Amino acid sequence: MSSDSGWTAPGSESGGARERRADGQLTGGALPDFSQSSGPAPQGVPAAEQWGVPAAEAAPPASGERPAPAGGGLARELTAPTGLFPLRPLGLGEILGAAVAIYRRRPRLVLGVSAIVFAISFAIVTLATGASLAPTLVSMQSTLESPETSETLELGSVGEMLTTIGGSLVTGLVTMVAMQLVLVLLARVAVVEAVGNPVSDAELRAAMRTFGVRAVLSGLLTSIVTSVPFVLLTGAGVGLFVLLLEGERIGWGIAALLVMVGLGLLGMLYLWVRTAFATPAIVTEDIGVIAGLRRSFALTAGNRVWRPLGILLLLMLLFSLAQQAVSSVFGMVGFMGYMAILVGTNMEGMVAGMLLLTAITMLGTCIATILTAPFWGGGLTALYADLRMRQESWDIVLRQEEERARTAAMPASPMPVAAG
Repeated sequence: MSSDSGWTAPGSESGGARERRADGQLTGGALPDFSQSSGPAPQGVPAAEQWGVPAAEAAPPASGERPAPAGGGLARELTAPTGLFPLRPLGLGEILGAAVAIYRRRPRLVLGVSAIVFAISFAIVTLATGASLAPTLVSMQSTLESPETSETLELGSVGEMLTTIGGSLVTGLVTMVAMQLVLVLLARVAVVEAVGNPVSDAELRAAMRTFGVRAVLSGLLTSIVTSVPFVLLTGAGVGLFVLLLEGERIGWGIAALLVMVGLGLLGMLYLWVRTAFATPAIVTEDIGVIAGLRRSFALTAGNRVWRPLGILLLLMLLFSLAQQAVSSVFGMVGFMGYMAILVGTNMEGMVAGMLLLTAITMLGTCIATILTAPFWGGGLTALYADLRMRQESWDIVLRQEEERARTAAMPASPMPVAAG
């Protein structure tokens, strides 16, 4: 730089202009201090932009404000909000963290849809339970009013047993349908927002309409598939028990029955983990019911089944414990009301007390399911994503989606003005 140009580089000493040697090194003067300028900038070019820094970023922060980090896009990348889980193979703690983080991602929507779905299912289950308990309650009331007729009552009649079994089947079916519908929403939120691309409420409602029927059919088919080994092996165990009982080998018959039931439970557990990821696959990959089951089997093939089995059992244990912790509070309140009715009616209001106890207990179960279902759905979806990232390098695809979402949301930065 010529010494008579009237302007020197910031930080350079007067009369000591820095020159470049033949080997490329600079000589003369101290290292430049970019925070101060010893002279005016060239005409029409702000001093800050001479060094590639936009003037808006170089302005000093107002009093009490923290200066924005330098680096432009890099700073935005470092400060961008993370998704539900890291885009790489996940550890156990990260899967559990995703199961908890689902609550703060979209709390109103997630809990709201869960409340609506399970409230409707609760009403249906209440009617089914009331219908199944009605014959028993009528018999109990008749016994209390006329103790002399208790010997003629058939509390364990075939009709009452069939009614109870039917009520249990309806309860299980309705609960399964409700859980599958909520899982559609949770899987959509978990996967889409994992890449930092928030999904709108309208898109989630559309996903519920698109995948709801497939998810319910998947749940029905999964329930049938998983129950097959238990039904077959338990039936075989009962047959062996009858045969050994006829041969007066009661001990051997009981042992054979227990072994067969145990094997049936193990087979049921094995098929449960093999088919557990069908609904997340349907929602994420937009495939059919049978294809979803095939994908779940493919993700858990061979020795890859054991890690998902352990994590799913842990998720189920935590889910059940949280559900019991909430419902037990309502159960305690219902029992206190039941005892108060018995004491107030001199033991004559047993039926009314049981109805109150049943209603409060079922309400507690419904509220507990509403609050804990997102935990199960978030953890299941995170584990599904982990399996795909480990086996299919799905994290690369997710990172590309994340980069596209970040680029689309990034405001256009002003181009630096080159020095004249």
